[in-house]
Amino acid sequence: MKSPVQKACMNPKIDEIIQKKHIKWILLGLLVLIFLAILILVVLYAIACNVGYVYTLLIDAGSTSSKLTVFKWKDWPFQKNGYVEEVKMAKVQPGISAYKDKSADAFAALEPHIMNLLGQTIPAESRHSTRVFLAATAGMRLLTLENPLQSEAVIESLQLQLPQVGLMVDNPYSDVRIMSGRDEGIYSWITVNYLTKKLGSRNVPPVDEKQTIGALDLGGASTQITFVPENNKPAPHTSTRNLFGKAFNLYSYSYLCYGKSAAEKRIWAEIIGNQSAREIDNPCFHQGNMVVVKTSKIFAEQCVSSKYADVLVGSALFPHKISASTSPDSWSFVSLYCFDGVYIDALLSHFGFNTSDSWRSITFSAKIDGITVSWAPGYAIDATGMIESTSPKIDLGLLAFATSVAVLSVVMGGMKQPVFAISIECAILEGVQRHAWLGAVLERKRLGGQYVIALVRTLPVQTAFTYVGTDAQMNIGLLPASVRYLSPSPDRKQTTPNLRNL
Repeated sequence: MKSPVQKACMNPKIDEIIQKKHIKWILLGLLVLIFLAILILVVLYAIACNVGYVYTLLIDAGSTSSKLTVFKWKDWPFQKNGYVEEVKMAKVQPGISAYKDKSADAFAALEPHIMNLLGQTIPAESRHSTRVFLAATAGMRLLTLENPLQSEAVIESLQLQLPQVGLMVDNPYSDVRIMSGRDEGIYSWITVNYLTKKLGSRNVPPVDEKQTIGALDLGGASTQITFVPENNKPAPHTSTRNLFGKAFNLYSYSYLCYGKSAAEKRIWAEIIGNQSAREIDNPCFHQGNMVVVKTSKIFAEQCVSSKYADVLVGSALFPHKISASTSPDSWSFVSLYCFDGVYIDALLSHFGFNTSDSWRSITFSAKIDGITVSWAPGYAIDATGMIESTSPKIDLGLLAFATSVAVLSVVMGGMKQPVFAISIECAILEGVQRHAWLGAVLERKRLGGQYVIALVRTLPVQTAFTYVGTDAQMNIGLLPASVRYLSPSPDRKQTTPNLRNL
């Protein structure tokens, strides 16, 4: 026989009451989830519609030429580094070290090419906030060893004159400088791992540092090697770089005078020094190829006349004379291909790539995904972490508070004619676009550069929450039921609130 308590618990009316309470709480939970989803969508939408591109001009002042490259990236707020894209590149010859006797001419040689490149790539309204960087490499490092005063004069001249192109030089001493060989190697490593997706992408985090790729950079006057060492203990020539929110411990070393052009001159010096005839055989040239060489230019080079002028690999460079049939066209670069191939092979052997298996692990690349493989993109990526974002940033705490109040107003006001209106102004858009999300109204307007989020709830007494610009200011006011939009705050030029209906 059932007890009175059991009979009461089996009462259908009690079950119905319990079920109604459960349904009420379930509906309330779903309502909260809907508003949280709307909040997330609003945050993402508000950020996305206001994000534009940031540009930078990077000048790679190499030993034989200067490469001018314009990069751009999306100015997402709160990001550690930007995902750069190469817009356009121009090449200027010779390198700035050629102007050691007339330092002012270095800028005069670069200026017309810079202005032409800017006209093709960077919008005029963006140039005043566009950073420009100049980093000189091994050619200027050699000039510093040879004549520090001349090297300093060239760099100081560029530090003074480069702002004349209309771009921003934030700190002349760090933005226009002679870059160390170690940094050059590190930036090459960043480029290689960025282009091969080892540093992640917008939705993918960077890989473990042990899965990254080493970088070998053969320049005109130096060569660099950079990789993540097996042992992460502090050691000479190692440093840490923070990229895309992850720290990488890198070994980087630069071999000055072991670049391709420097090695060519050193070989010429070795050959000329061992022969007395006016016509000299060069075992690294194609058969029948003849060139006129000014010995004064060869022996005046720092890599030839200094302590760096050691024989790189001795007779191993020339195991035998190479003969080949080539095109009769006198391309200057083709005449050196024979030597370059032998030199690269010897250089890689000294780096430990001396077996068939180790050679299979090497990839020779000039471009990856349309971006030039050099240290320049890596420099730009590293610089994005130092360039302050100008995109409007949403105060998430403020937005969450306003949304919470709106949720409570819905709960307390009942479900009669619920309206949750969100208004967002995107400075980069013209006109008005409206979208309906889960019963919400989303409107985008252009209002004099203001960035506005308004949360409005139709209640017997209308309540409006407005977030204005980057001022982190919230206005809470009572409005008539017909009002659905609150204009920017009165501390702006417009002193009278401009009320508009959705």
